[in-house]
Amino acid sequence: MKRGIWIYVLVLVSLTLVPSIPAEIFIGQPSSTVYNIGDSFEINMTLSSSFKKSEFLSTSLICGEKKIELYRSIHSLQADAQKDVTVGVGVDKSIIGDILGECIIEAIYGNDRATSMPFTITDKLDVDFNVEGVSFGPGENVKISGEAIKLNNNALDGFVIITIEGINLSSTQKVENGKFNVSFILPENARSGSYVIKAMAYEKEEDDIINQGESTNVIKIKQILKELRIYADNSSIVPGNDFVYTVFIYDQSGISVEGDVQVVISRPDKSPFYKGLLKSNVPNKLFIGYNYTPDYWNIDAVSENLKHSKLFLVEELQKAEFKLENNTLSVRNIGNVPYKKPIEVLIGGVSDIEELDLNLGESKTLKLGAPDGEYNIAVNDGSNKMELGTTFLTGRAIGIGEGSGAFFGSIWIWIWTLLIVILIIVILILWRKIASKNYVGKTPKIIMPTNKTPNLIKQENSSIGAVLNRGTKQEAGIIALKIKNLPELQKAGQYGINPLESLDKALLEAKAAGAKIYVDNDYRVMIFVPSITKEQDNSIRAIALGKEIETVLQNYNKSASNKINYGIGIHTGQVAVENENGKFKFVPLDNTVTIAKRAAEQSKGEALVSEVLHKKTLGKVKGDKVEGTNFWQVKQILDRGNYDEFIKRFLARQKRGG
Repeated sequence: MKRGIWIYVLVLVSLTLVPSIPAEIFIGQPSSTVYNIGDSFEINMTLSSSFKKSEFLSTSLICGEKKIELYRSIHSLQADAQKDVTVGVGVDKSIIGDILGECIIEAIYGNDRATSMPFTITDKLDVDFNVEGVSFGPGENVKISGEAIKLNNNALDGFVIITIEGINLSSTQKVENGKFNVSFILPENARSGSYVIKAMAYEKEEDDIINQGESTNVIKIKQILKELRIYADNSSIVPGNDFVYTVFIYDQSGISVEGDVQVVISRPDKSPFYKGLLKSNVPNKLFIGYNYTPDYWNIDAVSENLKHSKLFLVEELQKAEFKLENNTLSVRNIGNVPYKKPIEVLIGGVSDIEELDLNLGESKTLKLGAPDGEYNIAVNDGSNKMELGTTFLTGRAIGIGEGSGAFFGSIWIWIWTLLIVILIIVILILWRKIASKNYVGKTPKIIMPTNKTPNLIKQENSSIGAVLNRGTKQEAGIIALKIKNLPELQKAGQYGINPLESLDKALLEAKAAGAKIYVDNDYRVMIFVPSITKEQDNSIRAIALGKEIETVLQNYNKSASNKINYGIGIHTGQVAVENENGKFKFVPLDNTVTIAKRAAEQSKGEALVSEVLHKKTLGKVKGDKVEGTNFWQVKQILDRGNYDEFIKRFLARQKRGG
């Protein structure tokens, strides 16, 4: 009985000590160590158990702290049986979301657990490309070739975007079997320098980018000089000041660059004044001396194959230099035009006026006189008063004389007065002899043209001597209109055709504008003087009227069968003017009218101005010199001033009358 109990106990103990064989799970390994988004693979597992068992098999993707269950199902096993299970793993955005990095597959069956070897999930691509060349000019073609490979070593089928940072230039092309080729043209205005080219390749799934990668390269864009420009602070300069100018060189992007520039500055006669090599972007100064020729000077700038020219005007300047030496005042014209103006000489506070007429560079000596004593000497040229110092003078009265002669003292005054009277008498006698050849008269009577009245403007003669003796000297604007085929036109008028009617209407409007008109055979002479026009300078008024008469006659000739063959000459000069009871009489001085008539003779239907008038109106009137003459053809009135309204009224009256 006791022996049976011990056997039972031993069997029980042996059963307790024999270990139980649990169920087991074996997991296979992924086929690759790297997977890109969009890939898929399978995991093989084997389930086994020593006893009958039925449990859930769960398969999960674990990446770091993130876990996604991929598979869950019940599997039953008989005792000492095994079962193979295959689970598909899809690395899709819709499944794994944004999970990336090192991952494992975990399998759990009941209380058993097994894991795979680690593998990597990535959305990266390897991108590499080459550029055919390193340095390019604006507008050149850039060619690029490259490849894009996923990190799982599969070739990409997707797209690539090539961009150049800083230019806003991009191009999108397909990537097929991992290869791509791109070409594009650089902009013509691309700024020079180094630029980064970026190639970004990507793969899309529907509208989402699932894999991407990029790489960069560097190209250089050359600097090409495109433009050279000269800029000046002013378009004109008064002598005695610096003319400041700067030469700029611009590249293809409009950026100013530094460089060497060859500069040639030419005088109005085109002779070189200065040649030099300057730096761009740096202001340069050219001192304009008092005696520099008044007219348009020219700057020519050259750099490589770029050129530019610029005109600037040197203005007219009347300027004199005054020096006091003992009792002598020396005056020298240091300006660029004749010095024709009065000066005031102050001797000890007492002033005397001296009229000066000095050509370029000409000098004149004035002898100062005053009762014995020391005096302060000053000169006022109308713009500035200059204190010249003190000197000891001798004499009977305060005054000024030329050179060693004395113009002061009562005896000399009477002598000079007698000489002047004799000179006036001689001039009067000479004028009486040539009176018939001069243009003298009072305000003309204008005869309106009719079918029975010749279209002429008549004048009445007056005494030349009386005008010279009682009149005043004034600066006049002169227009000479020559009718070169006058006999033919007058003959046409005999048959009821009046080709001169348009001409006479224009002359009537000239009279209304303040001109005094005279007839000399085939010439019509128009005179503007300050005492009538109330303008001190009638130069522009005369040029404007001459130009508009040219327009009126040109318009007439366009449609007329009997055309007017004419010439227009314009000049400015001195005339003697007398106003007697509201009637004006004129005597031209020097060759004032002759020059205007000579210009009209040279004219072939265009308005020509004299050399003197051209220089006087520099910067206000644009003209071209007529080859082989001293006359200039009027092209454009730049400074019309108050004459616009005058011209509009003139043309309006012409239209109403036409």
